Amino acid sequence: MSSTGLLENRSRARSGVSPERGHSSSGRIQARLLASLAAGTLVLAVLIPAGALAAPAQPGVAAGSTYTPLTPARILDTRANTGIAGALHSHVAQSFMVRGQGNVPSNATAVTGNLTVTQASSVGFLYLGPNSMNDPTSSTLNFPAGDDRANGVTVSLSPDGKLYVTYAAPVRTIPTAHAIFDVTGYFTPDAAGSTYTPLTPARILDTRANTGIAG
Repeated sequence: MSSTGLLENRSRARSGVSPERGHSSSGRIQARLLASLAAGTLVLAVLIPAGALAAPAQPGVAAGSTYTPLTPARILDTRANTGIAGALHSHVAQSFMVRGQGNVPSNATAVTGNLTVTQASSVGFLYLGPNSMNDPTSSTLNFPAGDDRANGVTVSLSPDGKLYVTYAAPVRTIPTAHAIFDVTGYFTPDAAGSTYTPLTPARILDTRANTGIAG
C-alpha cells in the first residue's frame, strides 16, 4: 500500500472514522477531511471516479465531426434566383437550403464555403448563420456600396439544414444587395475526424475598444 494510503487508514482509525466501502457510481466527486491527531496534520482525501472531470456534452452539439472537402458548388446566387429568388433587402433575413445541395449530405451539421456580395446599393454587411436574424449582432462580410467582395467561412447549419443570410445597411428595407455562396466542404457527426464546435458569435478582437489589441 502507498504511504498516502497508510496515512489515510491511520487517520481514519485515530479519528474514529470507519473506512468507506466504495464510492457512488453516480459520478460525483466525494471529499472527506481526515484529522491525523498523532502527526498534527490535516489530510484531504479526494475520491474522483473515472470520467467525473469530463466536460458535459452540450445539448444539440455533436461530440465530434468529420470534415469532407467538396468541389466548390454554387448553392446560392440571388442574381440567378438560385437558393433565394431576387436581391436581398436590408434587415430582412432569408433562408436557403444547404443539405441536399452541392453534394452536401442530409446529416451535415456545418459547412465551409465562400460568401460573396455584389451590386450592393449601400454600405453594409452580410450575416450568414444558422439563425434567422433581421438585426444581426455580428457580421460575416463587410463592404462599401457597389463593391464585389468575398470571404471564406465555416458555419453551422440550422436543425433543418438551412442557412440564413441578412443584408444589413444603415437604412432598413430599401437598400438591396445580391449574395452568392459556394459550398466547399461539410462536417458530419463522427468523432473520428476533425472536430468543429459551433459557438454563439463573440467579439474577441476590436482595436477600437482596445479589446484583444490596444489601439
